[in-house]
Amino acid sequence: MVKEAVVQLREVLADLMSQFERLLQRLEEERQFIRARQVEEMGQSSVAVTEILEKIRQVDRQRQELTAKMARQLKMKAGEITLATLDRELGSNTGLTEDRQRLLTLITEADRSNRENQAILKGVMVATEVVIRAMGGQGQPELSYNRLGSKKNVVGNINNLFSKQL
Repeated sequence: MVKEAVVQLREVLADLMSQFERLLQRLEEERQFIRARQVEEMGQSSVAVTEILEKIRQVDRQRQELTAKMARQLKMKAGEITLATLDRELGSNTGLTEDRQRLLTLITEADRSNRENQAILKGVMVATEVVIRAMGGQGQPELSYNRLGSKKNVVGNINNLFSKQL
């Protein structure tokens, strides 16, 4: 009965790892869309990421239910059970410790990738704000140089930055 539960748990873990691998791929695609400022693709990618995250939550609920069931079978408290403790309790040859390590690696990589995307997006947003401010004449004066190389503070339309002779 316990061996069957281990096989079942490892299948759930394999599905969970597969979902995290999909998430990592999608986050990498999203990063490329952010850098290229492809807004429509960024939106589609965001929807796909949300769907993958929902699938991860579903699969993780299955993992939690299976580990709780195994804890009851092994007469362990559900709150004390981890993949590593299960593996030790079952003789350290189930592969659960290795699965746990791989899953933790994937989770860490996904978190790092997500934070990197957030930083890139923030940079793109700041750069876009600077351009909008320059075009719309809002905000603080911008330091500029005229045709003769003299410094001047410019507040106003971006057209002020171009030569009148154009």
